[in-house]
Amino acid sequence: MFRARLAAAAAAGLLALLTGAAADGPSDEVKRLVAQLRDRDPIVRTRAAKKLGDLGREAEPAAKDLCDAIADPNAGVSKAALFAVEKVRPDLHRPLAKAVLDADPAKKVEGFNELAGLGEEANPAAFVVARYL
Repeated sequence: MFRARLAAAAAAGLLALLTGAAADGPSDEVKRLVAQLRDRDPIVRTRAAKKLGDLGREAEPAAKDLCDAIADPNAGVSKAALFAVEKVRPDLHRPLAKAVLDADPAKKVEGFNELAGLGEEANPAAFVVARYL
């Protein structure tokens, strides 16, 4: 009986690791980096975005904060946040890049439509979408 429970717990833990699921929400590191995204210094904000990107899917709880940082008035922060989104939420990156970066209005609309097609999965991008409409 104990052996079966242990195997089930190990399998659940492995599944959580493989899917990037966190039992207790965002890690302390993710929380710290999210706080740094709001720092007054753009260098600190840029580094935080890059580090969140380096964490990949582990930083998924920070997806909204990274999307919000795409609208940062500092171009370096904005660019770092967009690249981080590519690693943290790849499903949002392409449509966001079109909507935010493309000079062609038709491509911008295409990006917004792709985000709309994601439904609730695109919620982290709501602020930046509203900002660029």
